[in-house]
This record gives sequence, C-alpha cells and structure tokens, in this order.
Amino acid sequence: MSEETWEAKYESLCHARLPPAPSARERLESLESIVPILSAAMTANIRGLLTADVLDQLIEIAGIDEGSKNIAEVAPVLDSSAGARTVAPVDEPQIKPAARPHGLPHFDLSHFPMEAKDVDMELEVHFDITGNSVTEGRMSDILSCFNDRFATISRMLIESRTLPNRPTKIGEVINNKTRYREDECTILGIVGTPEHTKNGHLRFLLEDEGTEIQCLLKNRFEDDPNLPINAGLMPDDVIGVTGRLADQQRGRKDLFFVEDIHLPTFRRHDKASAPADQAISVAFLSDVHLGSKTFLSAQWDKMIHWFNTDPLAKTIRYFVLSGDGVDGVGIYPNQEKELAIPDLFNQYSGLAELLEPLPDWVDVILLPGNHDAV
Repeated sequence: MSEETWEAKYESLCHARLPPAPSARERLESLESIVPILSAAMTANIRGLLTADVLDQLIEIAGIDEGSKNIAEVAPVLDSSAGARTVAPVDEPQIKPAARPHGLPHFDLSHFPMEAKDVDMELEVHFDITGNSVTEGRMSDILSCFNDRFATISRMLIESRTLPNRPTKIGEVINNKTRYREDECTILGIVGTPEHTKNGHLRFLLEDEGTEIQCLLKNRFEDDPNLPINAGLMPDDVIGVTGRLADQQRGRKDLFFVEDIHLPTFRRHDKASAPADQAISVAFLSDVHLGSKTFLSAQWDKMIHWFNTDPLAKTIRYFVLSGDGVDGVGIYPNQEKELAIPDLFNQYSGLAELLEPLPDWVDVILLPGNHDAV
C-alpha cells in the first residue's frame, strides 16, 4: 500500500509538469513513492501528459520493479476477538436531490423509450466562428461583453413587468441619499462578491454602468431552499433589488437594505417532444482547462465513471464541451508559471486522451472559448 496519498502524488506530478492521465492513475497509486518517477522525468527531460506509455518509459529509466505483493503480507488483519472495536462507523453518503429553483421535475427514464446508441448522429452547423471572430480579448472587449449582457437582461427584467418600481440608477440613489432613505426604490445591476455573514444575512455588491453599492438582504429564517437568501447568488448574476438606503454612519460606505430580489423570469417554453426514434439527451460542460495545474483530475475521473455506469448516461447522444477545453498558452501574462502542460498541441492531445474512455455511443462536440486555439 502506498504511503503517499493520491492527492499528494497528483500535486507533485503537476508541479513537475507531468499531469497524470486516467490510464496511469492506478499504477501510480500502487507505487510506494513517485520520487523515482520525478527524478527519471528530470533526467530524460520529459514533460507533458503522463500517459500509460510515458509511465512505462519512466519506470524503465528509474529501474522500478512493479512486482505484485500479496496484500495479506503487507496489511495486518484486525481480529475483533483480540479487542478491536469500531470507533467511528463510516456510513455511505446519502445522495439528496439538487434544489430545483425553476420548478421543473427531475428526469424520468420513461421519457426515453430507446437508448442513445440506437439513434443516428445528426448534426448541422449553423454558424462557424473560424475567421469571423472580432474580439482580441482586450479589456474593452470584455467590458463590451458585460455591458451588452447587462443591458439585455435588464431589458428582460423591465419587460417582465414584475418590478414594483421604475428602475433607478445606482448613482442617482447615492446622490439623493435623503430621498432614498425614505422612499423605496428598485435598482438593477451585476452581482459581485456575494457572501453570507455569520448571522446568515446575504451581502453582495451591485454594479451598473456608472457605479456600485453594497447591498444587504437580512436573514428572515425562511426554510425554502430556493429563496435567494438560502440559495445565494452567483458572481456576475444580473438582478434587480428593491429596498432603501441605510442611515449613513461616519466612515462607512453607503449600504442598501434589500427587501426583495428580482431574478430574470423564464420565458414561456413549450417542451417539444422528440419522435420515438430521436428521444435522446445532451450533456454540457465547459472550462475544463486541461494543461493548468488546477485541472480537476479527480472530478473528471468521477464524471467518466458516471458516463459509464449511470442509467441516465445511456440516454446521452452528444457531449458538448462549450469552451476552454484546454488552458491554452500565452492567454495572460506569466501564464506559463501556472501550466502543467506548457505545449498547446500536448494540451489538445491530452484532452483527446481524457475523452477516450467515454462510451462509444457519445459523440463529442467542441466549441471554442477564449483559451482555445481558433
């Protein structure tokens, strides 16, 4: 049994720019130490995804003997008659259904009369970004994207007719403190740094085109998990809030007491039932960032296991990676210090290997993100 944990081995390998592929994990875990592997890689100047073939090469260089051991010889057996006892029983984790804020039901396998493997692939490209991208990733491009998103969702909130008041600009509220400490108003903005206080209040920044203000929604100790006070908010959410300015205290920034949070409404959507010969589903994932030292290898392995074992996975015909499958090279200053795989081509070949264990009935569709090569 290895003395090093898999997490420690994985971190050491990534630090040495040798992120392990799923095909090499089992053998790496069986090694008492990966120090000889790291030394062999340094000697041979080997970097990049640590596949099974690369591991074979490093094991040969290091002269490691992978001879199997009988586990009975290395692991002592506890005998309950000799006084062993259970100190803290470990129970299997109880899986709870995720909250459903949209009110839609969970999936029902009866809605899928056939498995995805029995459905032919049908794919039509409606738009190809190749050669049509007008952004260069500058700050002005990013600001333009966020401003357009804010304007679009703000318009959706206003047109939904669910807001109790005509929206007021944050700057106007700040410049008319006396009025808005007395009068209720509604402001729209982009959420920043949402967090719960020790008393369970929800605190966050709200920013529009002109300025920002600190907001506080007090905890009313309501049990509904879908309420924003319990479910929380995500950074960059576009929302509306109704409330009043707090009385200003010397040395304190302006604070807006929130009475209600207004989320974008879901437009009416009539579910289109697929014909019996096309009743399949699609899985979406983004921001894998293979090549980064922060790539989530254990979570990826868990997902692959799910694809190969869960009944719902048998209904998935397409797996869409909607941007940033790899971390890229030269995307931001000093990125090379954070890369486990410093070569772009090796990043994409590593991504291909990660996708290989997917069931053969799943077709993968890659969409470009700002870290991808397009």
